[in-house]
Amino acid sequence: METYSLDLSFMDDYKSQLPHAPIAEIYVKSCGHRTEDGPPIITPECVTISELEDQVDRLIGELEGIRKKARAKFAAEARRPRNSR
Repeated sequence: METYSLDLSFMDDYKSQLPHAPIAEIYVKSCGHRTEDGPPIITPECVTISELEDQVDRLIGELEGIRKKARAKFAAEARRPRNSR
């Protein structure tokens, strides 16, 4: 699933110089700012509760897609032989 606002960063130790456990992070891929020093904004302006609920559903969908991708990556990492460098 392609995401709009959020995405997964996954770092395994396969190409790393030092062995480490897999590291997963969710990062903001796209955002705006109300003011120059304001907080990141990850939805368009919503003028009705229905619009806001649609954006919440979209974000939940993105997070569920990220969870699915992370599960697959962690599972693949767990199956990889430790000495396969």
